[in-house]
Amino acid sequence: MRVLSDYYAALGSVITRHQATLTGFAGDGLMVLVNAPLECDEPALRGVRLAVDMQAAVQGLIVGWRIEGHTIGFGVGIAMGQATVGTVGYEGRIDYTAIGSVINLASRLCGAAVDAQILLDPILAGAVGGGHRARQYR
Repeated sequence: MRVLSDYYAALGSVITRHQATLTGFAGDGLMVLVNAPLECDEPALRGVRLAVDMQAAVQGLIVGWRIEGHTIGFGVGIAMGQATVGTVGYEGRIDYTAIGSVINLASRLCGAAVDAQILLDPILAGAVGGGHRARQYR
C-alpha cells in the first residue's frame, strides 16, 4: 500500500500540474482525460507532455522500489478521439467518466506498453507531428 500511495501521489501531482482530469483508479491503473470536462488548447500535445511527465515521475520512483526488491514497471497508452463523457452510477455512487471505442483503445495500449514505454494511437501520433523525438526512460 505504501508503494501505491507513493505512486498515486507522484502521478496526482503531475496530473494536477497538467490540468488533466483523473476519473478513477483501478489497482495500479488510472484513467486520465485531457480536454474534458473543460476544453483546452492543443489537447494532443498536452496529452503527450502529460504522459512524458508521468513516465519521468514514476521512473524516478521505480529506482527506489527496485532497491527494495519490488519488480515494478510503468507503461502508458494514449488514444485520441471522440468519447462520451459524463456521470454514471446510481443513488449513493456517482462517478464522472468517459466511454467509447477510444477509451477501449487507450486501455489496450496501456496493457501492451512495457516499462518505460508510451504507446500512442495513430491519430494522436499524427496530431503531434514528427517534430517530437521519441525516447525511452531507462
